[in-house]
Amino acid sequence: MKKRYWKAASVLVLGLSLSLVLLTGCSKEETKSNSSSNSSETTQSFALKDADNLLLNVSEVKVAKTEDKNKKVILTMDIENNGLEGKDIGSIDFYLEGDGKEYAVDANSNNFGEPVDSGKELKKNLTFVIPEKLTKAKLVYKPADKVLAEWEIEIPSPNE
Repeated sequence: MKKRYWKAASVLVLGLSLSLVLLTGCSKEETKSNSSSNSSETTQSFALKDADNLLLNVSEVKVAKTEDKNKKVILTMDIENNGLEGKDIGSIDFYLEGDGKEYAVDANSNNFGEPVDSGKELKKNLTFVIPEKLTKAKLVYKPADKVLAEWEIEIPSPNE
């Protein structure tokens, strides 16, 4: 009877070990395929900004190569309404400033505009098309006539 339990335990341990090896192998392949794409990510930290009770932060910067001499910058924004009432926010409230020019959000990309209820959080992307040579820019949040938040962003080159 004890031999039967030892065989069952051995098969179980062997099966689990094989599963771990296979799962590890799959995750390595995913990393390789992601790193060979035409986009790149950068790890930067940004300060959380309070813009009239909307807590805003840039959580990720991605860059993708375009067919012309431009690049797409995709900025992931974390948005939280810290106020007592709902607030509206949209991608049109943001722009990039660099080399003395202002760059509006890309009209051909997935943009957003929606209310954020009190205590709720959103994670949304802002996409800008900028010249390939631009390596530094300032992200500006200006919902009306007043700038409420700014972030200095280093923009990497897209992977070739």
